[in-house]
Amino acid sequence: MGDSSRGCEKVMRHMKTMNFQSVVGFACLASSGVFATVAHAGIVGLGSVRHLPARPTISYSGSYAPCFSSSVDASGMRTIIEVNIWQAAQSAAPGMVLKSITIQDSGTNAYGPSSPGADVDLLAVSGADPSAQMAFSYAGPVSQHMNESAATLAARVLAADAIAGDTNTGMTRFVSLGLNGALRVDFRSLIVVQNGGSEGGEGGSGPGSSSGGENSGGSGTSTEMIEGLLISQGMRLFLSEAGAGETLDITFEFASVPAPGAFALLGLAGIVAGKRRRAS
Repeated sequence: MGDSSRGCEKVMRHMKTMNFQSVVGFACLASSGVFATVAHAGIVGLGSVRHLPARPTISYSGSYAPCFSSSVDASGMRTIIEVNIWQAAQSAAPGMVLKSITIQDSGTNAYGPSSPGADVDLLAVSGADPSAQMAFSYAGPVSQHMNESAATLAARVLAADAIAGDTNTGMTRFVSLGLNGALRVDFRSLIVVQNGGSEGGEGGSGPGSSSGGENSGGSGTSTEMIEGLLISQGMRLFLSEAGAGETLDITFEFASVPAPGAFALLGLAGIVAGKRRRAS
């Protein structure tokens, strides 16, 4: 993985130091923890979230409230939104891989020279396979971001380090979305594929033996990348908005598990998660 991936690892270490709390002040709660209708693949809107002035309070609108919580960062100055990726995936698209996450300006914020809508200060995923790759892209009206590389966009949202932002201040530390603008991260995962060789023929009878030799077969492994993130228990999305009051829409895109099959990939994801828990 490149510089942006190493940077993401630093964010993960930082996340471990945070004191996460249950979210306070939901504007819209799903009754009895009931989730939305299952969507077996495709686009799933997780809802809209907004920072409120009293940290770490947020308001939420949508059908996935049990997946959301919030906290104050170590400095006590920023609200961090936490989304339980595993829990959301089990409800929306069980057995799928997470292809992308999109954070979009809701189109309901204030817009102008000094307030270009929502500003993403932090976008990070924890608990994922360390071999996974993240590629950031921007689509929207803010000219500063239109031609920026994936690495530059990743560096902007590496850590929660901005208090407030606009198109002219602190642009290296966040992404200003602009009216209906969106920051997207696409995932790729490295998987190990077991390749069984063809079975060998029966051996001839040796001296003093009454039967032929054992059948022999070849075996081997290879690695390949898939378009999507293998989802394991404990995976979280961390998100922060530079400032307060703006609303963000969060969308997950799921995809079917490719060959060699769902059972093999999900088994690998479980092994990776188990190793991570033992290591921690």
